Amino acid sequence: MKIKNGPCQPLLSLALFTIQPVPADTPSRYPAATVIQLIDTLSKKLDESHPGYYRYRSKSTAQRYTDSLKATITADSLTTLEIYRKVKPFVYSIGCLHTGLQLPPAFVSQLDSHSNLLPLQLLFDDRQATITKNYSADSSLLPGTVVTAINGKSIQDLLAVLLPAIPADGYNQTMKYKALYHQFPTWYRSMIGPSSAFTLTLADGRAVSIPAARFGELARPGFLKVPVPEETLSFTLRGKTAILTIRSFATSDIKRTGQQFRKYIDRVFLQLQRQGIQQLIVDLRGNTGGTDGNAVYFTRHFFTQPFRYWDRIEKAIFIGEETGGGYQGNTSGMMPVVALPPVSLLLTVPLQEYFNAVDTALQRGHGTPPDYVVLLTAAAVINGADQPMELALRLAGAK
Repeated sequence: MKIKNGPCQPLLSLALFTIQPVPADTPSRYPAATVIQLIDTLSKKLDESHPGYYRYRSKSTAQRYTDSLKATITADSLTTLEIYRKVKPFVYSIGCLHTGLQLPPAFVSQLDSHSNLLPLQLLFDDRQATITKNYSADSSLLPGTVVTAINGKSIQDLLAVLLPAIPADGYNQTMKYKALYHQFPTWYRSMIGPSSAFTLTLADGRAVSIPAARFGELARPGFLKVPVPEETLSFTLRGKTAILTIRSFATSDIKRTGQQFRKYIDRVFLQLQRQGIQQLIVDLRGNTGGTDGNAVYFTRHFFTQPFRYWDRIEKAIFIGEETGGGYQGNTSGMMPVVALPPVSLLLTVPLQEYFNAVDTALQRGHGTPPDYVVLLTAAAVINGADQPMELALRLAGAK
């Protein structure tokens, strides 16, 4: 592994600006010249501070994007949301999952206090949207109903706006579609616009109108809220096959659920040894990473000789989807958050660039590819089927 650190001082100078509360219903507008200056400042600071700013594109390409973005500022003034919609795709054009741009918390709180969210959970599968959960009062919108347009915009047109605004490492699409599945109503609100009602065009030819809902009415773990499991680590046996679930490698997450990573992992492998269990399924779905030391400690149980943690070492069969993290590495580490004046958009910039010891000709801008591809489908979600686990159990001879 090679780590490249970015210079900190240029970025930290931005932290001197105070984050001002900006209510969502304020009519405040910012002159076009101010918005253009913000874009120039943002571009300059990212160039100076983000070590992976040119990881997936050349400096000339980045400059052309900056110039083209400024050319779209044709109105005399812009609102906070209008500025956000301009700048959000610009930030994520870097191709860095850990770089972030968020609306001010007070602004989001104001948005959340109003009914402006689509009360449906949708899965985007093969560029179509299928209802998996209906939180509206319209019982005709059954799970499995295919939506082709929302408020007159086709699903394809919506994706053309939303996907560039969702962070990912390189050209990876896995995290983008996961974000849409878990957070589509808020992505629609911030990038398309708040709405008090939604007219849905359905694949069966119907047009159905439903009122919007407030955030508090819809949010639940796994949908608009991050799930907080009772256990970060869990272990079960299915005959002679063991299933170890690691929901996070972050020490803070593990401590929050009252567990100790090393002691737990040691007990698991001791039990495997004592019971002569040869087949182990490790469930890492939803695991966004965490403390490298914990991941190293877990990995060492599969080796009898010294190994390099960041090498590609094939010790298992990988089932599921392309991973959301970069196969060749990423930019992460320390991630300070600063406010961008004058609208106080919150910018997160990672300061360390990581390079895995892998073939640089493989999977550039993508995650680790699975040996067996099993994509999440609307039918599986609706029917409660766990297709990746079912395949893993069959391959392990447990089913």
